[in-house]
Amino acid sequence: MDVKSAAANHGLTSDDTLLSVVPRYFPGVAVALIVALASKFLEDVGAGPSLMIALVCGLLLNFLSADVAAKPGVVFSAKHLLAAGVALLGARLTFGDVMALGWKPALVVAAAMTATMAFSWYAARLLGLSARLGVLAGCGTAICGASAAVAAASVFRKDGDLERDTALVVITVVVLSAIAMIAYPAIAGGLGLSDLEAGVFLGGSIHNVPQAVGAGYTFSEPAGDLAALTKLYRVALLAPIVVVISLMVGGGGKPSLRSIGIPWFVVVFALLVVLNSVVELPPLFRNGLVGASNWLLLVAIAAIGMNTSIASIRTVGGRVVLLVLLNSALLAGGLLAAMLVGVF
Repeated sequence: MDVKSAAANHGLTSDDTLLSVVPRYFPGVAVALIVALASKFLEDVGAGPSLMIALVCGLLLNFLSADVAAKPGVVFSAKHLLAAGVALLGARLTFGDVMALGWKPALVVAAAMTATMAFSWYAARLLGLSARLGVLAGCGTAICGASAAVAAASVFRKDGDLERDTALVVITVVVLSAIAMIAYPAIAGGLGLSDLEAGVFLGGSIHNVPQAVGAGYTFSEPAGDLAALTKLYRVALLAPIVVVISLMVGGGGKPSLRSIGIPWFVVVFALLVVLNSVVELPPLFRNGLVGASNWLLLVAIAAIGMNTSIASIRTVGGRVVLLVLLNSALLAGGLLAAMLVGVF
């Protein structure tokens, strides 16, 4: 594939200039941004998680994906703004965050994540779903919820079902995260888990970051701190796991980071982790990167919804929900089993 055809696949041409690109992409990006702003407002007034609201609103605006003016910007948001948002996630992390967890909990969590992802791939085939959907569901469950699912989706070659599959996984993991935030602390308390065990269990099993941390602090303050560390550890594993998936998918074409299986956003993610670890970034700058990441992901999720047909979801929706439920049960059950037999 030559440079010109590769650019065309991303909605760009060699004749594009800033003056021609901005008018083309502005309508679609603007609509996705408006949906994101509305979703954040609704979250702030207690209507629910902004990611889920943005995705549902995007689905209701699916007709815009056929609009000549809006489509280029919607596609751009779902692909490129998504990648940028994942890249900036690296600003959340330092090597110290990972090392602070300790080697025993880290090994247990990594083993549970690996088992969940392998199970998801196999179970998807048994349920009559694609291997790709098994990978997306496995990442969304095992790593860090919606962010991991959309990061994994970005390394697959786009076809008519990719955004549908991604939307299904995102909706399911966001809903289950909200349920787990309420149910899992009660389970931890009922089993008599210590602060250490509860923190690792909650941070290691709940899909999305805010819900995992929130659940930890509803148990106790020490458990909340450990839940945050455990969840950050899972987020830190996003980059190497996405590289492995990309290597398996393959890039093709002339030698490049993409063709050898390393998406550019993973490189930026890793560089930000290194930078954040060796240099004390000004809090305003670091918080700005984290905030930009959150907004870029929210805009991208809205665009993914707009690119997804509700009718197409009905064909596989129930099986995807079952798959994510099974993944969640395996992840949580594996962590609880390790604690109950006294691994740490």
